[in-house]
Amino acid sequence: MDAERILIIEDDPEIQEMLKHTFAREGWKLIRAGSGEEGLAAPRVGGTNCVILNIMLPVYDSLKVLEKIRKLENCQTLSVTMCTAWGKETTEVKNKPAILQHGKIKLDVERHAAFLDGAPLNLLATEFAILTHFMNNPGIVFTRHRLITAIRGPNYPVMNNSVNVQIMGLRKKLRECGEMIETIRGVGYRFKT
Repeated sequence: MDAERILIIEDDPEIQEMLKHTFAREGWKLIRAGSGEEGLAAPRVGGTNCVILNIMLPVYDSLKVLEKIRKLENCQTLSVTMCTAWGKETTEVKNKPAILQHGKIKLDVERHAAFLDGAPLNLLATEFAILTHFMNNPGIVFTRHRLITAIRGPNYPVMNNSVNVQIMGLRKKLRECGEMIETIRGVGYRFKT
């Protein structure tokens, strides 16, 4: 199986190199672009599983890069992580997908609302976060640890049984659509595309 691909749009070669080694250890392949213009080449963006974008790119505004990524074919829900050296949040990143939909499942991320075939779903906060992460990353296999790290951060204690319970509860609430969350034996879970 091919390694999952991350596109990093970063002008600092040292940061590119550091990220390359970090992601390689996790089994990811890093595609590097030194500028927003270089990173926007459609085959690069469309052939990746997610993008890491430096928010302080010189010359080409990173928010414009994000806006252009969202307009590319099949990239409307591509996971994009904005990286910054700022010590606090000073800007709102626009053009994030607020509505996620796959089959009968629909999420309104900004309103923290979930729907199944048009009917509201009463999801717990962790269930909603897991489903949002799955729908933002369809087809990608997540270990239990990687899944919880993605939604709770790197220092959150992970107990395999607690993740299994959250997934079981989510599947039950999704009824027939619960089968979209596929168990990968000995590894973890993925959201079927």
